[in-house]
Amino acid sequence: MSDLIFCRYRHNVDPQLSYEAAIAENPANAPSHSGSRKKRAIYGSTRLWQPGRTLKFSFLGSPSTELKLKILNTGSQWVSQSGANLGIALYHDNYLQADIRIKLDPKALHNESALGTDALLIKTNETMTLNVLPDSEYFEPTVLHEFGHVFGATHEHQNPLADIPWNEDELMKVMTQQRGWSEADVRSQFLEKQTEANTLFTTYDRESIMHYPIAQWMTLGDWEVGANKTLSEYDLAFMRRAYPLANTPT
Repeated sequence: MSDLIFCRYRHNVDPQLSYEAAIAENPANAPSHSGSRKKRAIYGSTRLWQPGRTLKFSFLGSPSTELKLKILNTGSQWVSQSGANLGIALYHDNYLQADIRIKLDPKALHNESALGTDALLIKTNETMTLNVLPDSEYFEPTVLHEFGHVFGATHEHQNPLADIPWNEDELMKVMTQQRGWSEADVRSQFLEKQTEANTLFTTYDRESIMHYPIAQWMTLGDWEVGANKTLSEYDLAFMRRAYPLANTPT
């Protein structure tokens, strides 16, 4: 249990402000179905950036150039391997106007990131926290996972088609008592299903980098998923659909 890393996205944001920022950035974030009630629209929208945009990245503090480039080159695989219509640019350290501001803190309790355009609601502090170092076997998958959140990807184990037989009592006990998570954290990061509207609803993918490792003790019966370490074909398909080239149908 202790060797499992559960990367998170920040969920404690105002839903109305999150929705408004998403729509202002990319009108396609609005639910495609018509006639939806306002509350349903707010909770059923994506957090994708405008295709063709160049995201500005900056690191807080003064990490080494080697480390910064290793992180950025790893996370950029989402774009380079998929051909997504999205740019990435590294700016100088502590650039508060950057869209994505990364704080490296080995003592941080969690690896976590704002979900897509929710980063626009964070004006000066970090939008991503990483506590893993390059010598960790989990460095690359952790960076890939958090950059997935940067690009608007949600947790794959929360896909509407995922039918995971959670052992909720055991999961809640272990994560709250041994990991220091709140019950709300466990529900938002593990148990709650995403809606079709806020996931670009695709086939459930057990090999996605956005899927948590699911150990046997976390489920009922014979059900588990190992720790995925690379981008899957569906991860790359998500990027192409989220950030298509001009005049490319989605």
